[in-house]
Amino acid sequence: TGEVDDDSDVLLDRVPTVILRVQKQSGTNTVQIGERVRERLARLRQSLPADVKLVELMASSNFISEAIANVWQTALIGGLLAIAILFLFLRNLPTTLIIGVSIPLSFVITIIAMYFSGLTLNMLSLGGLALGIGMLVDNSIVVIENIFRYRESGVKPSEAARHGTLEMANAVMASTLTTVAVFLPLVLFIR
Repeated sequence: TGEVDDDSDVLLDRVPTVILRVQKQSGTNTVQIGERVRERLARLRQSLPADVKLVELMASSNFISEAIANVWQTALIGGLLAIAILFLFLRNLPTTLIIGVSIPLSFVITIIAMYFSGLTLNMLSLGGLALGIGMLVDNSIVVIENIFRYRESGVKPSEAARHGTLEMANAVMASTLTTVAVFLPLVLFIR
């Protein structure tokens, strides 16, 4: 539309520089936008004169990607530690494996449900997943301990599973619903 007067000098490695800032719109995925910008910059680099360089100074998408990678790594280590501690206390490999399989299975099912609901992974949703996995492990331990109590008193395995689960169903449901009730207002007001 016209020339703009310089109101500041920008140097990068003592070379005159033009800074272009790309900012995403609210509600868009920062990591995806960062990848798209990098793709466009790669195409643009091919058509520029040899004496013009494009340099990425900072990208918030890099910090987000690193944070998510750290959360995934921490979740994996936490899951393995939870399984090891369960085995240490339960001293029963099949029971530990049941809980050990339920953790990643519930995690994958939740991620699939989030995908089809149009929800994205962010620090809040990952924190919610961590809380949910913790509740899953707690509830599993309560029910399995009750089943063990029935087994130790001589009840057949199928009967012990049925009675032990039914006896703890109300307590587990009350505990889970209490946690949901505490965090529900947070979920409703964030949207």
